[in-house]
Amino acid sequence: MSRRLGYALNGTAQVKARQGEVQLQQNVLLMREDFVQPAWTVQVQGAPAATAGLTPGAKDRRPEP
Repeated sequence: MSRRLGYALNGTAQVKARQGEVQLQQNVLLMREDFVQPAWTVQVQGAPAATAGLTPGAKDRRPEP
């Protein structure tokens, strides 16, 4: 989350984090017209292996090399 990408604060709330513990939650909002497209591109490595490990029934599937 970054203001440079167009996110704006959208209020706060007190939330129960653990029994007897309250924390402040900051809400943010990103409107389509406020989004600033970054100059960089995202590259993902290892997604098939991670997805296989997080998907129900994944033990029956192996990622393709």
